[in-house]
Amino acid sequence: VINEVLPGKLYLGCRTHRGPKVMGRAARGLVDVFSVNCYDVRAGVHQLGGDVDMPVLVGEFHFGAVDRGVPSPGLRAVADQQQRGLAYAQYLASGLADRRIVGAHWFQWFDQPASGRGDRENHQVGFVDVTGRPHAEFVRGVASATAAMYPARAAGGSVEQVLAKLLKTSAEDLWRRGDPAPLGRPEVRPSPVQVSWRRGDPAPSSDGLRSGRLQSDGEETSR
Repeated sequence: VINEVLPGKLYLGCRTHRGPKVMGRAARGLVDVFSVNCYDVRAGVHQLGGDVDMPVLVGEFHFGAVDRGVPSPGLRAVADQQQRGLAYAQYLASGLADRRIVGAHWFQWFDQPASGRGDRENHQVGFVDVTGRPHAEFVRGVASATAAMYPARAAGGSVEQVLAKLLKTSAEDLWRRGDPAPLGRPEVRPSPVQVSWRRGDPAPSSDGLRSGRLQSDGEETSR
């Protein structure tokens, strides 16, 4: 019927949110693209199974945090804004490594209001907060990952190899020796950072920081 009414048009199907594998099997041969929301740590299409070769469009995904803004992290939570950027890069890498996935849409541009939308949903999942201010750490992570996504897609490889290209590091450096691989869980270990503080303030915690030199009022101070 669709071919008769809309000849020569690309049919994306009826976007699904959750559903059994029978949905994917039923869509085979009837749609040009299988559209599905996938709120997981990786982009995947369990409805299709590994033996179905069909273009897939991820309709929605996101990662939220409650380190600022409204007190709901959405359907996939991580610790903070930096972790949101790393989780985004991992999700993107998983989509780029699966040749069936042709696109993924982030939900949504701005945080939802604390009072909630019509169904009371009030997630902190945006690129900007309710006043239009960007979540800078998250935005930087997304910008860095997406800048490398087309060469990474063309080069191919495993999820780990693609993620290494997006993070501009080697696959072996994605985790420290002895640590479990960060893939397959929502929180990815962030890189060590430099910390600065004003003289007289308490020194920042050394937890998670490597030995090195910290900055204090223009003077280098050894840990």
